Amino acid sequence: MNSPRSIEGEVVVTIPFHDIDIMEVAWHGHYAKYFELARTSLMQKVGLDWIRIRDMGFALPIVDFNTRFARPLRYGSEYVVRATVEDPYSTYLIIDYTITEKSTGQACATARSRQIYLRTEKLETCFNLPDEFHEAYKRAELHA
Repeated sequence: MNSPRSIEGEVVVTIPFHDIDIMEVAWHGHYAKYFELARTSLMQKVGLDWIRIRDMGFALPIVDFNTRFARPLRYGSEYVVRATVEDPYSTYLIIDYTITEKSTGQACATARSRQIYLRTEKLETCFNLPDEFHEAYKRAELHA
């Protein structure tokens, strides 16, 4: 099989007042929320919104999540948050994230999450990529 194309999703986030701390920058705990917005965009792009995943009888719990902070996210500023899957055919769903300042392109943060495929009926971990996900990723790759 040829090497897979990466699959991406992205959103633009403007840092709201309710996400900032006393220094007028986004509190570090909110970064996960911004990454989640980009991940949702990515999964919707491949036709795997969380409702579809639930209806297929799966969950994708996160087992690892690491973040590196380079520059603060400032109140009222716009940022591009991107989620990328380099190898959608892996046993795990591994997503790399970046946050860049929209006006300058400066990198502000990166992250990586690792999720397992879990059959919810019996809470069984899948040790191979489930066929339903393989097909969805293949369709997305063909339309990229």
